[in-house]
Amino acid sequence: MTAIILENLLSPAVLFFSLGLLAAIFNNPLKLPEAISQGLTLFLLIAIGFKGGMVVAEQGLAAQAWLLMAVGALLSFSMPLLGYFLLKHTSRLSKADAAAVAAHYGSVSVVTFMAAVSYLHLRGDAFSGHMVALMVIMEIPAVLTGIWLARRALGLAEPTQKEQGSASKHGPFQVLNDGSVALLLGGMLIGFMARGEGRAQLESFLLTPLYGVLCLFLLDLGLKAGKQLALLRQGGHGLPIFGLIMPLLGGCLGLASAGMLGLSAADATLLAVLTASASYIVVPAALHVAVPQANTVIGTTLSMSITFPFNIIVGIPLYYAAAQTLIAV
Repeated sequence: MTAIILENLLSPAVLFFSLGLLAAIFNNPLKLPEAISQGLTLFLLIAIGFKGGMVVAEQGLAAQAWLLMAVGALLSFSMPLLGYFLLKHTSRLSKADAAAVAAHYGSVSVVTFMAAVSYLHLRGDAFSGHMVALMVIMEIPAVLTGIWLARRALGLAEPTQKEQGSASKHGPFQVLNDGSVALLLGGMLIGFMARGEGRAQLESFLLTPLYGVLCLFLLDLGLKAGKQLALLRQGGHGLPIFGLIMPLLGGCLGLASAGMLGLSAADATLLAVLTASASYIVVPAALHVAVPQANTVIGTTLSMSITFPFNIIVGIPLYYAAAQTLIAV
């Protein structure tokens, strides 16, 4: 296991992220233009969706896949409850802010999932295409739990008719109309339907350069994460510790669930990565509208600056090694 982690530390993806992180910490003016950053994101979302759809077309969807979706939704719904309990005893956050942070740790990080897919690809391990669909499903339930916890902590009544109308347009289910989800699902549909020469051409365009594009994207993300580290002081010393412990707990729950479902080691790794990751895109956008009184900046900073680097550098190889040890391939 140590050898796998050390190998990952020297992988180009981790080194590019570390370069961006160190550049930001030492106030280097290095910066990727926003248009390039957005372009890299679009490419990665389409490529991951396409790969998932292509695999689904080859493997099909068994009954086990539908059971996995249900288990994933349950994990996403319950993880914020665990996070909220821990934060109340380890941080200086108010209950509402603790609920907002906890919601980040029930939802998932698309970028962490992308990094895990690339990690498996480099090691020659194939995963099931329905894992991409699982990632989309696991984004929503945690938002609902986080909103319920935050409103309960603030002593708020049920949303008014005006708030309900706003929530229907911009609230938790806005994820279904989110551009990133649309690209993932659209790419998955195209990968599922494409055949023959057209599919082969898309494979060479989308999948061959996938790892290189991911490295550039992680460079940009490292720059952004490094600039936000100072914000973590608001939650006390226990907050960064939570950002390291929570992914480990989530990874253990994911691996345990994978074992009960009889998943392959590759799929178990991805489920562990999903339960260990933390959202910093969908959750803050939804909570900002549904519960504007809660501070979403703290959770976004914690997930991006602590949990994401931990998962990229240590978590993914750790979950992979554990899956290889505990679950038959």
